[in-house]
Amino acid sequence: MRVIKSAFFFIVTVSLAAAVLMPPRTIQRVSAEAAALPASSYEIPFAPNNDGMPAQQSMNDFYEFAWQSFVALNWPALEGGDRGQPDTTKMIGAKGPDGQLLPVVWSTYKLPTEVFLPNAANPGNWNDPPPPPPSDCKNLPSGAKVLRMAAKDQPGVMSDVNQAGFPQSKKLKIRGPVVDQMVHYLRYEIRFNRSEFEYFKTTQYYNRAAQITAVQNTKAVPQKQPIYQFPPKGKEPYVQPLPPYAQQGTIELKAAWRILDPSKDLVDRYYHIQAYIDNGGGDCTLQTVGLVGLHILRLTPGSGATWLWATFEQVDNVEVDPTAPKRPDGSRLTPSLNPGPSGTPKPPYFPGGYYGNEPKPIPTGSTIPKPTAPNNISRLTKMTADVRAVNQKYQAMLSNTVWKNYELVGHLNPYVKGSTTPQPKYFVPATSPIAYINSRDLANTSMEAYVQSTNCIICHAYALPFGAFFNASDTTKFQSFTFLLKYANAPAK
Repeated sequence: MRVIKSAFFFIVTVSLAAAVLMPPRTIQRVSAEAAALPASSYEIPFAPNNDGMPAQQSMNDFYEFAWQSFVALNWPALEGGDRGQPDTTKMIGAKGPDGQLLPVVWSTYKLPTEVFLPNAANPGNWNDPPPPPPSDCKNLPSGAKVLRMAAKDQPGVMSDVNQAGFPQSKKLKIRGPVVDQMVHYLRYEIRFNRSEFEYFKTTQYYNRAAQITAVQNTKAVPQKQPIYQFPPKGKEPYVQPLPPYAQQGTIELKAAWRILDPSKDLVDRYYHIQAYIDNGGGDCTLQTVGLVGLHILRLTPGSGATWLWATFEQVDNVEVDPTAPKRPDGSRLTPSLNPGPSGTPKPPYFPGGYYGNEPKPIPTGSTIPKPTAPNNISRLTKMTADVRAVNQKYQAMLSNTVWKNYELVGHLNPYVKGSTTPQPKYFVPATSPIAYINSRDLANTSMEAYVQSTNCIICHAYALPFGAFFNASDTTKFQSFTFLLKYANAPAK
């Protein structure tokens, strides 16, 4: 990722480098005074209002779309149903008979490790059960959630500890981890929806060789078949037969979790679950973890040139409302990622949004070292007034649930009325014609702590299939915005 420059100054430099289609659901308008969510809030919206017609859109269309996506994706999943199927008999934030929060829709989506198998093996079917726990975690129950030390550190892809970096950079492909104020590493995971799974299965792009062949065929003069196919927008033939709740275009999610200590943390302010923390070397411990960050990446019929990018955080990440309750021990609640205004070092931190030196990435395959001190993080770019207004609206509708403690940080989308500049200025690298976007900066403090003066698009603009290269021609022609392509393995020789 890089800071986006204006069109005049931008120079591409590689070295820095239901069995029918679900109709678009109109974004429902709810007054600020409304106390209840619309009855159909479990439906993931197909597209924002006036999708693909930016001259007729405003930023509020995208904020509404982001929040409605967030609500539906965090709806309780139907126990015993298909992966990704909401339980329409329950409400968001519902708990089970044991008093625990129920699994949510997105948490039943596929993990990359379920699809991109050794030797490019066929990934099976959508409803196949999750894989068994990793072999170095002994005696875990089947289906146990495990947050591992490190995943495959593909360029630009978040591992389970390290953060994403710059795929077009030789030096900064992976960034260091974040240690919270309780001196625990944040943990990460990536999941994706059924339409994108069907894309990988239909094209066989879980196989690196299939990607290379498709790219070569597309470059050939004359072209050969099969040519390269882009991720689904929701109208593809392999998407139309899916159940209505699965007929959206591509949805990818990146989640950040922190370990919670019930004696110190206000656990009920987080969507929290039980998960095994894998530190390597067979050290897997059951912990309560709380959701602190969630990226939602959407591809709709009208957003192919930019995609749509929403990011949410738990409200206590870097600031705490003065009216927040006290900790279990009676002490004042302070942020998860910095010591607060009365602490040392006092936030905010400039120029980068973090204090001191950025930590080094943890090498793949090594046992995770025990953290010795927190990393102090603050927000570099403040949330805008219009974002805060929409947050207040949805937090009010969610006031009886744990989800009232989450907030939209911002949204990236095509340039529309209400963007951060009066005229189009910032744009997606290597697009022809130029695709302008609404803002330069968007970062989640739990996931882009050390690269806050940029945004998701500048990183994902360089997400290309195998066989394509970081040159102007290939980046323009094969710009796919998803790094899942880089998880593909080579077939057995």
